[in-house]
Amino acid sequence: MKQFLFLTSFCFLLFSNVLAQKSKFDQIFLQDGLSQSHVSDILQDKFGYIWFATHDGLNRYDGYNIKIFRHDPGEPGSIKGNWINNIYTDSQGRIWCVLGIGGVSIYNPKTNSFTYLNKNKSEVSLVDDLILDFCEDYQGNVILTTPKGLNIIPANFLINPESKILSFSKATVKCAVDSFNGVWGLAADGLLYRFTIFGNTMSPHELIYNENIDDKNISNLGPNQLFVHNGNSIWLTKGSGQIVNYVIQDDQQIKEGVYFQTENNDDVIAIKSINSSVYFVTKTGGLYSNNMGKFTKLQAFSFILRSVVSDKKGILWLISNSNELIQFNVNDNATDRFSMGESLTSRDFTTALFTDNSQNIWIGTNRKGVLKFSPNKVLFQHFVGDKNNPLVTSFAEKSKNEMYIGTFGAGLFLYNSREKSLTNISKEPSHISSLEIDKKGSLWLGSANGVVFKIEQSGSQIFKTSISAGYNIRDILKWENNLYLATDGKGLVKYNLAKKTYKYFEVKSDGRGTSSHFVWALHRDKYDKIWLGMAAGGLNRYDPQSGRFDYFFDDPQNKAALNNKTVNTMYEDSDNLWLGTYSGGLNKLSLNTLTFSAITQKNGISGNMITGIIPGNNNSLWLATNNGVTQYNIVSGKSKLYDISDGLQSNEFYPGASYKSTDGHIYFGGINGFNFFSPDSINKNPNPPDIIITGFNVHNQPDSILTGLYNFPMTGGEEIILDYDHNYISVEFSATDFTSPAKNQYAYRLTPIDEKYLYIGNRHHASYNNLDPGSYSLTIKASNNHGVWNENGISIKLIIKPPFWQTVWFYILIFVLLTSMLIFSHRRRVKAKLKRALEIEHIREEEQTRIRIKTARDFHDEMGHRLTRISMLTELISRKENKYSKEFKYLLSQISDNANNLYLGARDFIWAIDPRNDSFYEMAIRMKDFGDELYDSTGIDFRVKGIITSLEIVNMSMDLRRQIPLIFKEGMTNILKHAQAKNVQLQFDLQDSKCSVILKDDGVGFDMERASSGLGLQNIQDRAKKIGALISIVSSPYNGTTITCTTNVTQIEGLIVKRDRGKVNS
Repeated sequence: MKQFLFLTSFCFLLFSNVLAQKSKFDQIFLQDGLSQSHVSDILQDKFGYIWFATHDGLNRYDGYNIKIFRHDPGEPGSIKGNWINNIYTDSQGRIWCVLGIGGVSIYNPKTNSFTYLNKNKSEVSLVDDLILDFCEDYQGNVILTTPKGLNIIPANFLINPESKILSFSKATVKCAVDSFNGVWGLAADGLLYRFTIFGNTMSPHELIYNENIDDKNISNLGPNQLFVHNGNSIWLTKGSGQIVNYVIQDDQQIKEGVYFQTENNDDVIAIKSINSSVYFVTKTGGLYSNNMGKFTKLQAFSFILRSVVSDKKGILWLISNSNELIQFNVNDNATDRFSMGESLTSRDFTTALFTDNSQNIWIGTNRKGVLKFSPNKVLFQHFVGDKNNPLVTSFAEKSKNEMYIGTFGAGLFLYNSREKSLTNISKEPSHISSLEIDKKGSLWLGSANGVVFKIEQSGSQIFKTSISAGYNIRDILKWENNLYLATDGKGLVKYNLAKKTYKYFEVKSDGRGTSSHFVWALHRDKYDKIWLGMAAGGLNRYDPQSGRFDYFFDDPQNKAALNNKTVNTMYEDSDNLWLGTYSGGLNKLSLNTLTFSAITQKNGISGNMITGIIPGNNNSLWLATNNGVTQYNIVSGKSKLYDISDGLQSNEFYPGASYKSTDGHIYFGGINGFNFFSPDSINKNPNPPDIIITGFNVHNQPDSILTGLYNFPMTGGEEIILDYDHNYISVEFSATDFTSPAKNQYAYRLTPIDEKYLYIGNRHHASYNNLDPGSYSLTIKASNNHGVWNENGISIKLIIKPPFWQTVWFYILIFVLLTSMLIFSHRRRVKAKLKRALEIEHIREEEQTRIRIKTARDFHDEMGHRLTRISMLTELISRKENKYSKEFKYLLSQISDNANNLYLGARDFIWAIDPRNDSFYEMAIRMKDFGDELYDSTGIDFRVKGIITSLEIVNMSMDLRRQIPLIFKEGMTNILKHAQAKNVQLQFDLQDSKCSVILKDDGVGFDMERASSGLGLQNIQDRAKKIGALISIVSSPYNGTTITCTTNVTQIEGLIVKRDRGKVNS
């Protein structure tokens, strides 16, 4: 009765909470490598790294590892101090760290070192150590504002530290740069000024006034903001909510724009630009927009705001002083709130707010490190009714926007999807195990202790019955006037509402009872048969008309049978009954053939324990498992997996706690509350990630070989050159989408080694060993947490230099050496052969010489002796006077003359074959002797020229020695007989390899055209032709005659030689 009174009066006691969504904030803390829990600032550089400024060092995060930069007294290139107030990055990727000790340390990624700037007495000095603001102009110059003025740091300062630092001594709190390269400064006294930078000089500043406000005495009225929109519209906010606008015209004339005052003079804490509008956020929660000069108030939040950022999607993200993250969509003015209550206590507060290139929201805190909220990851809305009893067991739809939520320990809740409110409407029963809505809208509740309740739409309890104490009611099916109850231990129970009677179905195997006492799921099919999912009993089908049961058991030997003993949940489509089993995955039963097929984790679903099956769109089923949620396409067989990092209440869901509302929303309950989502709203993270190479190791020595040679990170297009013995490499890389780094996927290929990409899951490094010398291209691809791939990837060129013995120049050198050796060997062999041939030839010549000398001597002796006897006998006969006739004497005279001629000819021949007479010199002497003898006592002056010792070097052939003297004997004889000359000259000449003999007289000469052959001219020419000599006969009447015979000894067979003790040298 007390329970009934409580339930009937619950409407007076219910309480309702409008909830901020329970969203997953990822934390990066000390155990993750963060240097300190207090994070003062956050940013992302041009390479994609996330940087955290703390009070104990600078932290760089790549999604997996944190590198800490701290001050090292022994290292001049380290950061100057560990207490960092805020950080700034420029277009070169340099990190500017404002230090607690004063000044700024600038990190240069190209050198991996820091440069310190502060106020000092050197030429490289700041005007003050307290840095208030940064901005960068279009030339890459960085402007720093301080309470005592501003400094302009040249773009090349870190390359050339001697570069001049410009300064302006006017206290400045804010700066900004317009598209005309003008620098705007907001002075501490409230004045606004502008100047331009030209190289190493700056123009005189120009003060900007606005008649609507008093520029004086306002520096203490509140926070001031300076913002440039679209390059030519400058917005200035001052204390007491004053908003001023200036416009730079094309001629660079500055025109005063609009003026606006916020409600209640609320201070503006942030100015953001989204699309063509400018948004102004005030400290007390006011939000204004300005479009084309028109101001509009968009929102008035009921809390104090700490900080504001905007992302690329047109979302404003705000943090309240109650540690809530507020999402405001400027496109539709929709607002969502995300509580950080589980991550932060009342003593914690936020210190920094930043949104990265992938729309992740990074939040710095004073004691809890970094919190990260990822809108592209939070796909599922998550709610918890009772933090102490978060388990959700069942759902039932009350109306279009209202859903009953059954919990285990906290009773019954009502969720309003429109208002996002969750109301505890009944704490009795506290342990709800099942819910069912009948056609009249009445709610039936099954409890864990075997009690069934009925609650009308009005909220009154009109029914309560106990089946049997202690038996959990797993499922309820209301059909006509009966309640079918699935229980743990009592099997299937049918309760007749009219008769108030129970029927307990016994366990039987003959078709008259169930196969088990444990029934976990009930389903009524289109044929009005009731299907029972059994625990350790397979699947049963009950026909209420006949009262008969059909059994379907697992059979490992039959692939067309059920593959598991326990069925958790069921869903029916047009042709099939889909079964979620305890450990056999998803089973499909064809209602036409009654055959089964299974889809398991091996086929791509997230787990083999299926606790919920809900139909989706486009041929898909949504499966709740013990390892997350799977969207399974029944046509393609492809799966999309989601886990706790995507916003799920946990990876474990409760069997049967699944429901699809009439408006298409899906509910899944589990051990930590429930998820609520629309299948149409489950959008992928659309951003393909950028990729950087964060490390390159050789022989497992990080960067040791590459230190100082290459800059990291690498973003593609770089070239790394290594020696041949540095061919064991390991490359580390990272996708700079930080939505869920653990779910980023990678693939790489090293061409020409790999024909296809190697897909390595979430492993973010690659190794190769024993690379041969050559040129390689390493390409890396990556996907984000939802499988969106950067198909282009990044590539670097890797060159392994060959050892010197495998280089082209070494091959050329070896070729040259081998060729030289072959040529040298060949020449040596040829020279040896030639030397041997010359030696043999020399031996032959010596032998021939001996033979010729002997032959000449013997022939001379024998021929001379015989011819002498002939001459003597002929002379004796001729002296016998009158004894013989004249004719006989004439014949004797002829015999004597012929014998003498034969003697002379034989003497010439013998002289010619004598090798001692082989030289040109000997031949010249022989011809001289002949001339002397011929012209002796003739009155002719015979002279010889050119007989010199150098003629001895020419070795004449026997033909030459015989024919040349005969030619000139003929000529000298003809001169004696016919020329009537008084002077005859015989000249010998040697020019290079040409030997010439010239015979010249001053006689009567002759006419060359009329000369007869009787003069011996034809004989002379024939002899010259025989030995290949060139003969020249020049004569004319009364001008004497000149005969020249020239022969090239190399054309004959003679050699130019030097006689050196009998040796012949070529």
